[in-house]
Amino acid sequence: PVYAHENLAVMSVGFLTPNEDDAIVWRGPRKEGMIRQFLSEVNWCADGEILDYLVVDTPPGTSDEHMSIVNHLVRGRGVDGAVVVTTSEEVSMADVRKELNFCTKVGVRVIGVVENMASMTMGFGDVAFHRAPVRLTPMEADPLSPTKAVSPALGGTFSNDSTDDAATDTACDGAGEECTQEVLDLIRTKCPQLLTDYLITTDVFRLQKKNNDINTPKGMAAKFNVPYLGGISLDRNLLECCEKGVPLVETFPHSPAVAGLMRLVDQVLEQCPPVDDEEEIEEDMYM
Repeated sequence: PVYAHENLAVMSVGFLTPNEDDAIVWRGPRKEGMIRQFLSEVNWCADGEILDYLVVDTPPGTSDEHMSIVNHLVRGRGVDGAVVVTTSEEVSMADVRKELNFCTKVGVRVIGVVENMASMTMGFGDVAFHRAPVRLTPMEADPLSPTKAVSPALGGTFSNDSTDDAATDTACDGAGEECTQEVLDLIRTKCPQLLTDYLITTDVFRLQKKNNDINTPKGMAAKFNVPYLGGISLDRNLLECCEKGVPLVETFPHSPAVAGLMRLVDQVLEQCPPVDDEEEIEEDMYM
């Protein structure tokens, strides 16, 4: 395998192609053979080290790959469990519900459901500002949250019924104009603490996130009687670390996604503690 970190070995069919952009056009038997080789013929225990965890990242849905992986693993030590990842829009949860049913039918324990891109957090200095097409009337409200006023692009309403003609004309004349520097200068003048002491958090997907709403990942987990392992923020630092191949928790320890990821790891470790019997692990890895 390829060592992405001193304690993280990775194997992918992408490592075996002549060109990194090559497509893999294989039918079932070829994919079945590749999965078997990756599980049984890769030297996961190089230099005498014993593998603590084998994590298999599978595609969405319920395909031949899922069935093959489960069949091969159950002939070895078995499958400790599945962590099912979803986002909160229906097109994603529809696939995940099928995945949860699949796990039930093949006898794989579901460790829990994770809500990816649950929110997005950033500082005022990380966003771009644009002028609104027309002036926002403070009483106009987001229909999903009576305390929030939002732009028409986000489903809210604007009104230009203002007695301040000059202000209205200015807003209309600059419709859509980028004004980030102007806003940042205004913040520095009026309330500089916003740039240093506060963060902005918003929902990536505008849904009513009630605790028992079955149309949310948490509600879906409750419906299937499996744990909800929490949400992970959409984090541009995570993208940067993935592109560079460096650990997020070491490179950006205070980044928004770190808390959710560490909470997820702790819960998985609690439900699937490492096995101390080295001989049993070594035998299982060379099944």
